[in-house]
Amino acid sequence: MNRLTITTLALVAIATLLTQAKAQAQACNGHASLCSKPITQVTFAGTHNSFASAGGLGATQFTNISTQLDQGIRLINIDIHKFNSSSGTPELRLCHGSCALGDNGPAISAFRTIRDFLTSPAGSREVVAVIVENAAKASYADFANLLSTSGLTPLAYSQPPGTPSAWPTLGDMISRNKRLLLFASDLPAPPAGQPLPLVMPHFAYISETPFQLRQEADWTCALDRPRGQPRELVLVNHWLYKSVFGFDSPDAENAKTVNVASELRTHVSRCESVRKQKINFVLVDFYEHGDILQVVAGLNNVPYTPKPKPPIPTSASGSGGITFGVATPTPTPPAAGGSADAAARSGTDASSASSAPRSLPTMGTIAFILLMVGFGILLPTL
Repeated sequence: MNRLTITTLALVAIATLLTQAKAQAQACNGHASLCSKPITQVTFAGTHNSFASAGGLGATQFTNISTQLDQGIRLINIDIHKFNSSSGTPELRLCHGSCALGDNGPAISAFRTIRDFLTSPAGSREVVAVIVENAAKASYADFANLLSTSGLTPLAYSQPPGTPSAWPTLGDMISRNKRLLLFASDLPAPPAGQPLPLVMPHFAYISETPFQLRQEADWTCALDRPRGQPRELVLVNHWLYKSVFGFDSPDAENAKTVNVASELRTHVSRCESVRKQKINFVLVDFYEHGDILQVVAGLNNVPYTPKPKPPIPTSASGSGGITFGVATPTPTPPAAGGSADAAARSGTDASSASSAPRSLPTMGTIAFILLMVGFGILLPTL
């Protein structure tokens, strides 16, 4: 090989690298074609109870939030409760149902993890959504403190209510460096006459399909929360629980078939047809099994480049926890002129439960119940 050939090959290689670097610099959530799309026309892959990973209590995922974001998950779902810290001061914690039985750490840790990703080179042109199940009934001030303490305040975007046609494009959000969408349930209407809060009431912006899912027949496209009331954004819940002693339990083994491309694609595509809306968020358990990222790439009409999947701990292969119902946050009332019976209009089943599932570790819960029963039997003799 002569010197001219070597030089030519080197120049071609350099040009290719520069082209790839330029394309990456212009990408939005990994793809230049998404830059011109508003949020209402983009689908985000999400993890249900993102913080509840293997090794924690009530696991619904195998890996932590940091790994999920690195892999391509762009919707993080967390549950927050108020629970006393070691000093006895109430603080916001990541818990399933009861922090006394399943405490996954302070809520601020999840916000800091998201900040670390968004401010890293890999996350610098990414838009991430966060949905908080607000069991703590945290206030606007509480969320403002979480954003400020974690350093996320400058990155948070809030959409003025009642402006469905005015959602920004991914490119707009990235150019303005407003790349975090934060939603939370159980919030009142934003205070009038004050700056728009950086956390948006979940059910004022997002409608979602049923979440108490025990068989494939439960994968309807009815709007469950708020009941029969369409919103600007749509979320599809996609998992199946198993029954353990009459309680719902996340099923890691079943996720191997539930999360395959054909099942996911059929469910989401059917809901897009029924709802006549783009599905914006898809939530799954144990995303590490199956094809959620591949399916979402297809829904966004972008090529899918798989990353090596994170290892699944052998001891976690059957992870899951008994699920108890707790009070569901009251959805925001429908906006004036909203449909009161979208489920009936769509011809789908509108049945749903009135309590949101929370998970506890199967063996831990059983042990706790046995302990309480034993304590109740022995108490009269003490």
